[in-house]
Amino acid sequence: MSSLDQKFFQDTNVAIPPATDTLALSTAVGTVTTHVAKDTLFWEADPADYIFKVLRGTICLSKLLPDGRRQVARFCHAGDLVGLTASEDYPYSADALTDATTIRIRKCDLDEEFDANPAARESVLAAVQEELSAAQRQLMVLGRKNAVERVASFLIAMSEQALRQGEDGSVVELPMTRVDIADYLGLTHETVCRTLSGLKKSGVVAISDPHRIELLQRDILEDIAEDSEERRCAA
Repeated sequence: MSSLDQKFFQDTNVAIPPATDTLALSTAVGTVTTHVAKDTLFWEADPADYIFKVLRGTICLSKLLPDGRRQVARFCHAGDLVGLTASEDYPYSADALTDATTIRIRKCDLDEEFDANPAARESVLAAVQEELSAAQRQLMVLGRKNAVERVASFLIAMSEQALRQGEDGSVVELPMTRVDIADYLGLTHETVCRTLSGLKKSGVVAISDPHRIELLQRDILEDIAEDSEERRCAA
């Protein structure tokens, strides 16, 4: 984190994000912005003039389909970049699911930042690669897995995100609603609720409240998530 980032969080008495945030973009060419839950960072089809580095909170990327349904493309967390696109307009909308802090950087200033901070170029390239990998994983989830496998895959992914943030991963915090999860997994709200209830009844997870799930039998959850892959390999 840059000294400017440090000064911002000290001045505002906000806890400094963990050191796992390795993206090298600084506030020298950006503006630290705060968002309350349900704020929209940008709308689909807005001019793609900015990228946002997430310092804290969770951002939901979503797109409206021609039939009026919503597809959630990704949930972005601390360390992620939002708004990376080669087109002139944003292909999706970005909404804060929680209170969030970002660094907003004009795309036209990136070349200057790259010259002053070579590590920033590598960070952006790494973020692009991660976004492509996330898109590929999402295609596999939507195209190959059934409902319970999709939900299990989602819970494992959230656990891995918790591990990257320095937590133990045995408990996942879900800032998103069941509807958000359903729109992300290509399922109905009822199917997500029914599947989670089934995992709870079988003792695989414990649900103390809608936004907190404990993974009681992670190995079983991982087996469920990987079943479709194993079936394809055996076919």
